[in-house]
Amino acid sequence: MRPGSRRKSQRSPRSTRTSRPDARGTREELGGAEPPGARRESHSNEAASLRAQALRLLARREHSRQELARKLAPANPNAVAALLDELQARGWLSEQRLAEQLLHAAAGRFGARKVMQQLAQKGVSHEVAELARSRALQNELESARAAWLKRFGKTAASLRERARQTRFLAQRGFAPEVIHKVLGGEFEE
Repeated sequence: MRPGSRRKSQRSPRSTRTSRPDARGTREELGGAEPPGARRESHSNEAASLRAQALRLLARREHSRQELARKLAPANPNAVAALLDELQARGWLSEQRLAEQLLHAAAGRFGARKVMQQLAQKGVSHEVAELARSRALQNELESARAAWLKRFGKTAASLRERARQTRFLAQRGFAPEVIHKVLGGEFEE
């Protein structure tokens, strides 16, 4: 950094902004009493803040209901439950979309066991997880082959190398039968 230059985040000591006092006044100015409607306003501000936080989280990626509730936990539990109900009713919170997103991300990288582990960790309902599992099992052989080709690309020359490849695919969540087919060269079902 050159002398005399400053970062963008630093403000100059002579700020052009002036502070404006609040139109209603502070609590001390009002004799310690709350202004009329302040409690209702703080409740609506809390709900708006909670909603904004939930929408920020959902804008980044899909969340399960349990996962979002855990992230919003410091707030009032009744307000969180009502907000989650509203988000589900509007279709903004969907465990089915979360499962589809995980399946898409796992394609060519992970097996059905790993997908099921991730779904359970996120708190997805059993019915949605079972649907995702059946879809993951349909493409498991192709995913295992793609992961194996990307990492190794050739058959093992020794038992040690074959064990290494087996461990790699097992850690990725592929079933032993699928691993056997991939390492044995059986790519068609």
